[in-house]
Amino acid sequence: MKKIFWVDSLSARSVWALWRESKKEKDISTAVHYFGNRTSAGKILARILGLEIKKFRYDTEIHDLKDQQAIFWHAWEDSYLFGWNISDQVFKCTGLIDTVADQYTVEKWLFHFKRQVAFEQKRNLGMIRLVHWHIFSNKENKTQDHVLWLKGSPWEEYLKRYAKDFNVSLRIFPYQKNLRIFFALFQNTLSLPFLGLLWCVTSVLSKGKESVNEKPKVGVFLAQGLDINKKSDIFWFPESGLNPQDVIIYSFVRPAKFTIAGKRYIERAGIKMVHLLSKDLRWVNDLSELSAKYFELLIKETLRNIGLYIKLLLKKSQGGRALFNWQLNNISWLLDKSLQYVAFFKAKNIKVHFGFLAEDDPIMSAVERGMEENKGVLVYAHWSNPPLVEIWPSVDTFFVWGPYYKQFYEAIGYQLKNVVYSGYIFDSLFSKIEKESEEYRRKLSENGVKFTLAFFDNAYIEDGGWFSKESMRDFQSRLLSLVKSNPDWGIILKPKRKKTFDDITDQDILSMLNEIEKEGRCLILDHDVLPVTVGKAADLVIGLGSFSSPAVEVALCQKPVLFYDPSKQSSHPFHKEGLDKIVFEDIDKLCDKLKSFSQDQNREDYQSLDFVIEDIDPYRDGRSYQRVGSYIRNILRGFQSEKTKQGALDEANQQFMNEFGIDKVIRIEEQKNSKFILNTGKI
Repeated sequence: MKKIFWVDSLSARSVWALWRESKKEKDISTAVHYFGNRTSAGKILARILGLEIKKFRYDTEIHDLKDQQAIFWHAWEDSYLFGWNISDQVFKCTGLIDTVADQYTVEKWLFHFKRQVAFEQKRNLGMIRLVHWHIFSNKENKTQDHVLWLKGSPWEEYLKRYAKDFNVSLRIFPYQKNLRIFFALFQNTLSLPFLGLLWCVTSVLSKGKESVNEKPKVGVFLAQGLDINKKSDIFWFPESGLNPQDVIIYSFVRPAKFTIAGKRYIERAGIKMVHLLSKDLRWVNDLSELSAKYFELLIKETLRNIGLYIKLLLKKSQGGRALFNWQLNNISWLLDKSLQYVAFFKAKNIKVHFGFLAEDDPIMSAVERGMEENKGVLVYAHWSNPPLVEIWPSVDTFFVWGPYYKQFYEAIGYQLKNVVYSGYIFDSLFSKIEKESEEYRRKLSENGVKFTLAFFDNAYIEDGGWFSKESMRDFQSRLLSLVKSNPDWGIILKPKRKKTFDDITDQDILSMLNEIEKEGRCLILDHDVLPVTVGKAADLVIGLGSFSSPAVEVALCQKPVLFYDPSKQSSHPFHKEGLDKIVFEDIDKLCDKLKSFSQDQNREDYQSLDFVIEDIDPYRDGRSYQRVGSYIRNILRGFQSEKTKQGALDEANQQFMNEFGIDKVIRIEEQKNSKFILNTGKI
């Protein structure tokens, strides 16, 4: 009998532990299968110790043995249940929350911890499911003894319970004490002289220029870009009626990374941009952009943090050493990350914060704490079509495109106080891309193309994800073969990432691409070309995955779309309603659909998402930017007229409802005690 040790990553520590374990197995051969990364030290040590090692490769989608969905859909959903179902009392038993309750409410500390657990355990649950699949998908594997080893965790009891449901033997490495809090204490202490120097310099530079009391402002975190002719963080600013001096864009990114068009726009508009200190204090772009008040507040916050770190370190361990240390590290992380946000928001009196929602980015908690300290309003918008339910961060106002997205936030609504239906947020771009789309179409038609396909790929993750490199390569190869065999067909490819496209382009695909390109029937566009530009140039668009955001965006500008979903996400609404109609798991069926569609005389009237388009965007008028802009303006005006936070929010909501309807603002603060429920497996 052979024993297989599975391990989450191959490091020197894990190799040494597994080698020692293998020595206990007399007359049994052992092998190590590892997921994800391996360190050089781990690889060398395994070779020295004579361990047989093998990386588990995700050459194709791995589907659940019962419902055939890709395993990682289940793991993703289960991770949120995993974090959510840990009792509040478990987190409270260490006594650490009481020490920092004046920095953040108890409820929000609990919420932060649960999101962190979900974020951390997503991969672990995926590995448990993968080992289960490996054992039970092959008779030979059932005869072997399989043991999965994971990093030390305070959630060992929960992980073992989950693994038991899948008949997987689980071992947990001893939990290692993370020194993050000591590093944070050391870094904060070391930074004080440097911050003091910066305070002195900025005091001189800003002498006589700095206003005593800053007016309330809108702060915008730079994530997408500045060019309003592209997907921009300030898409809502034109026609908002806001004074440019009332808006500040802030960033941790070097200015060289901004587009020329974006920089020119904010210069012409008169919007100020501030480049904050980088997270490791290596550079400052322009000290005159940062006020002396900012550095004064940063020094005060740093001193407060140092005091809290010492206080936390003096606490007696309760609730188990692993949980105590885990919580200690997560508290110190949030206090450290929110330092600059607290200082910046107070210094510039940021009362309204706008950004795009990154579902599981822990930084969102740091931004939220900064706004809470300044008693401001957090306004976010989602920029893509979400694949499933998330644990989204606590937000005062969340702009979603339409009521279709209710199913994605209602189960976790208690973090979202107001949900506002804005319509597709970048719909104003539809009218700006006509000429560019027509040019692409003209290039293809000049070479005899009468039917044009467009394909939007997606990202893959080598150590596990929704889509595999192999399935993406297979599908692209089939599409190109189809185009090659039909002389009046053309194709437009717009990779999500250049690296992804290069990785899946093997010699056969490259040969077909070269041949079709020489005939003038293929266009490969840069990743930053807007999806709607591509969609307008094509007769039919194919998106990868049931939830493909680019395909949905194209459908909103009334172009036909189809979805290819090798991950078989049967729980997604598009999949449920449109399997083998608009969503295809089988390449042959999809290719048959393409052939019949190309010959359909009425194909321009085809509406792929007609059953749900009204709920995705109830407006479809190209004016989403005005709705979002006026809402932000009304909140700010509330603060400028000295209203409270709740008063400013209530007024903005009422004005929005008066103009667009009472059904366009959903107030869900009363759902505080709602349960987070998903139709997934047991935890």
